[in-house]
Amino acid sequence: MPVVPMQKINIVAHRSLKEELINFLQQREVVEIRGLKETPILTPETLKKIETYESQIAELKFAIDFLSRFKKRRKSFLETFVPPQIYIKEKDLEKIYQEFNFQKTLEACRNLDKKLSELKSLENKLDGEYEHLSPWKNLDIPLYEFREMEKIGLSLGILPAREWNNFIKEILIYTEKLQETKTKIYLALIYLKKDEEQVNKLLHHYGIERISLPEVKRTVREELEAIEKYKGEVAQDRDFYIKQAEELTQHILKLMSLHDYLLQKKIKLEVENGLVHTRDAFGLQGWIKKRDFKNLREDLAGISKAIEILEVSPEEGETPPVAIENREYLKPFETITRIYGMPLKTERDPTFALSFFFLLYFGLCLSDVGYGIVLAILSFWALKKLVLSEGGKRLMQLLFYGGLITIVAGALTGGWFGIDLETLPSTVRWIKALRVIDPIKNPLNMLILSLSLGVFQILTGITIQMIWKIKNKDYLSAILDNGFWLFFLFFLVSFVVAKALGSPLSQMTLYLTGIGALALILTQGRDQKNPLLKLAFGILSLYRTTSYLGDTLSYSRLLALGMTTSIIGMVVNIIANLARTSIPILGYVIMLAVLIFGHSFNLLVSVLGAFIHSLRLQLVEYFGKFFEGGGKPFRPFRRETKYIVIQ
Repeated sequence: MPVVPMQKINIVAHRSLKEELINFLQQREVVEIRGLKETPILTPETLKKIETYESQIAELKFAIDFLSRFKKRRKSFLETFVPPQIYIKEKDLEKIYQEFNFQKTLEACRNLDKKLSELKSLENKLDGEYEHLSPWKNLDIPLYEFREMEKIGLSLGILPAREWNNFIKEILIYTEKLQETKTKIYLALIYLKKDEEQVNKLLHHYGIERISLPEVKRTVREELEAIEKYKGEVAQDRDFYIKQAEELTQHILKLMSLHDYLLQKKIKLEVENGLVHTRDAFGLQGWIKKRDFKNLREDLAGISKAIEILEVSPEEGETPPVAIENREYLKPFETITRIYGMPLKTERDPTFALSFFFLLYFGLCLSDVGYGIVLAILSFWALKKLVLSEGGKRLMQLLFYGGLITIVAGALTGGWFGIDLETLPSTVRWIKALRVIDPIKNPLNMLILSLSLGVFQILTGITIQMIWKIKNKDYLSAILDNGFWLFFLFFLVSFVVAKALGSPLSQMTLYLTGIGALALILTQGRDQKNPLLKLAFGILSLYRTTSYLGDTLSYSRLLALGMTTSIIGMVVNIIANLARTSIPILGYVIMLAVLIFGHSFNLLVSVLGAFIHSLRLQLVEYFGKFFEGGGKPFRPFRRETKYIVIQ
């Protein structure tokens, strides 16, 4: 499908209508506004307003993030990926802004964050001191006495354990072992101060690390007890402040609403600053979908006759923004296209071209009827019961489609929650009849299928690019750069298959492959002026075949992921059965827990793997053959929000 045709427009209106027009365009969400000023100059007043909005928005975001840590209700696993939407009516938003004293809440959040940070630092300091003192807790003399001895020196040190047997023989030093680990020995070292110089040499010789402890009038054990008590007091203070933060979480929704309310104010102010003004009028420039132009003109005329909208031509070299639209059932797949990038002006929307392959590969990677049913039910439930963002809805729709195709792929490959179909009772043996290929017993057949699908998709990609070039009237490149490669690769694959099967067609396909190779050699260096370089570049172009081979081998991941899902499911079943047969009565409870947890884990990991790897095959192996991307997305002026949806 081609991208949506765009139209550049100018809108001119009386100055008194500026606020009404900006609000209208923001609500309609059909015009991407581009200021007529190339480098808008901010007046001191406007700059101050924008800076105020930015400061308040940043503070509100800080408060929201801070208080979210203390919400008693945590996000569910599903909400982590598809957060629910919060809808606020516009009149309620204005009311919150007028009535809610958010500065008081922000100040409380700042103070609590400061207090908790200080307590955290204090806890870390106490933990460090406790860890430093712990090895010496068996030292039963007060720490300050170390320095009050006139003739006797006492030091603490850490000796490498391997040196103990040699060190203990030294007669100059009396040693008391306080604690020992596999690699270190913590020692109290007692010696005559007159021998201190010789002792220092011995300590250095044996690699002893001398330790200094705080000089307090307590033993190490008493100091540790004091630290423990202090940590308890710190914990009480922390709990007190956390309780205050939990009470403030009741304001999170209001803070979110104000954040997005002020964001709208800032966006509108920035748009207004980019407009061109005269004494009585102002103008703006932008882009709109061509089909929306007529309706917008009629709507603006309904607001006032002092508004004029004009179609204008793009400037030389100016590229219009890109918008893509598909039928409702294809919209979920637009997510994949947008991840890669929007089409260029000369390209078509690849969404339809990728949809079939993505679903097929997703089903083959997951390849289990049971998992497909569970995935389809969960995603359908999420679509019906949860309030999701637009992105969340598209993701759930993709997973729902994926669940349905997985049911089919699982039936054809014999995947039913990892159950060995041979063990099924005769009443359900019909399930076995549905299996066409067994990836576990016949992995080679599944590998051949995976690589065949890879070859087919790669050739499809080359064909699509050739068709797009023909539609853009680039006939020469379509034939020489795509048609010849398509011819060469098709017969190269045909030769390999015919040779493997011992078919008499192998000789003919070899000749046709040679013709394709010769055509590439003669045409792929055509941009070079030197005849020798033309030939050299033509010959070197055949090296591209290895790239196609590498891309094809990437499709072996379909076999790997499908087998992984099945094998993990089988292992879960084996462990559950062992628990049932090995442990009387309680074994059934353990079996149920293993089955639920094991298959849930396998489903989660397998769905992630199937999604990511199917996506990769589209974006890397497939799109690289026909789609460049890089178009600038069409971003209509709208009420952009981070936390809520404004009704």
